[in-house]
Amino acid sequence: MRSGSLLPFRTAQAEEEPVPARAAPAPDGVSEFARPATTTATTTTTTAAGPACSRDDQCPVDTICEQGVCRSFERAFNLLLFRKEGASLDFIPFYWSRRGNPGHRVLAPFYWHFWSPESRVQIVFPFYWRIEDHLKQRVVTVVGLYSHTRQPDARSWAVWPFFYTSTKFGWAAPLLGSFSVGDPDKGRALGLLGFLYFWKRSPDRKFDVSPLFVSWRSKESAFTYALPLNFYWRSGDESTLLIVPVGIRHATPKGGYFGSWLGYSSVDGENKTGAFFWLYWFGRSKNYNYDVGFPLLWSFRSPESNTTIIPPVFHIRRGAWSMGSAALLAWWGRDRDKGSNWQLILPFFLGSRADHGKKALYLSPLGGYRRDDNAGSHGLTWLLPPILRWHDRQSELDSYVLLYWRYRDIPADATTTIVGTTTSVLIQPEPRGRFFHCSGISTIAHKRRLHTASCPSIFTAILQMNAPPQPASSRCGATAAGSPTAAAARGSSPLSSPDSAVSAVT
Repeated sequence: MRSGSLLPFRTAQAEEEPVPARAAPAPDGVSEFARPATTTATTTTTTAAGPACSRDDQCPVDTICEQGVCRSFERAFNLLLFRKEGASLDFIPFYWSRRGNPGHRVLAPFYWHFWSPESRVQIVFPFYWRIEDHLKQRVVTVVGLYSHTRQPDARSWAVWPFFYTSTKFGWAAPLLGSFSVGDPDKGRALGLLGFLYFWKRSPDRKFDVSPLFVSWRSKESAFTYALPLNFYWRSGDESTLLIVPVGIRHATPKGGYFGSWLGYSSVDGENKTGAFFWLYWFGRSKNYNYDVGFPLLWSFRSPESNTTIIPPVFHIRRGAWSMGSAALLAWWGRDRDKGSNWQLILPFFLGSRADHGKKALYLSPLGGYRRDDNAGSHGLTWLLPPILRWHDRQSELDSYVLLYWRYRDIPADATTTIVGTTTSVLIQPEPRGRFFHCSGISTIAHKRRLHTASCPSIFTAILQMNAPPQPASSRCGATAAGSPTAAAARGSSPLSSPDSAVSAVT
């Protein structure tokens, strides 16, 4: 066996036999095993001993390349601690070797060398380590405390145990108890910070632990505990957070609830309820809402009705009808269907409107007002100063400070006016018209007949139209043929015709 036929650090694929002319060196940073193999144009021939070869991997199984020819293995030979069998040579316990592919050479405990088509490991313990993975095109070199890793998509450096850094896989500071490393291609990572917080990640799971909490999570479920008594767990789409003794929160796809010493809230689809400080309560839904601020606010609402109480005010609605009050002194109400509303302020004011504003009434201690558009009437009464007005389709009455009075009969077109102690009556139907005046001693003119009467007050006047002749002088209150009494005796009314009497009695 010649030493030139097998070099100690040679591999079947990554190492070439010396050739007269070598290819140009590969660019810096490219692994030597990544270079395209340069082959020497040789012609394989077969001799009597076996096929011609230049390396072991060119020989058939169970043969090795010796002196350019593939030869069969020798027979096993054992002598005490020495053993030789084919391509293997062992001297127990210091030396082991095997020629061929794969093969190895070990001089324990200082030198270790293993090679195969897939990888190569070379160790000079404890100073030098070199590990090559031909399939992944990765080379790891360790010289003392320094290490370097090279592969097509990443570079890594380290001075152990001080630091580690990589262009792809993370970093580490072992003496500080901190690192963050992972494999981005597989979505995996783990890390440690200050010996206190450890975490681990994978595509389907997450894990965290520290002296303050522990947590693990996945797509299906999760659990977390944190000091002093904080718990979180999840199963599917439902999750729960418990903080003892603060409160609890539960979440579902449609809502959830939260409860604590200060109140609670709950959500179930469109329905919401809750309370703050256990004094304010609320509820929301599609058809019903409420708010209660105990003891000052009470409000219950729906599309058909509501009740609201904010002492001293309350308001009630039922359909189109509503009513309210403030301190039981102010009251109001409304009916939208009937078009009516009213207001009451005790004891100062009462007002109402009806028939969509066609009727109105207003009252106060000083007077009032009334209007009816359907009847065509309206009236005003005022006490300070005294004012009285009333108009409708049949008559009109006006009075001011009790010194002026005016009454009009619209169908008869007759008007009576009293100013101070003077009374005037004007009846218009006849062409000439008729005028009567009474003031103290009355003078009455009627169809060329003159009548006088003593009127002791402005409210005493007796007028008779078309009556028989009367004495020229009489008291205004005396009974005559034309008096109301006489008219009653004849079965007729004093106002039965345009010529009937117009009377005023004290």
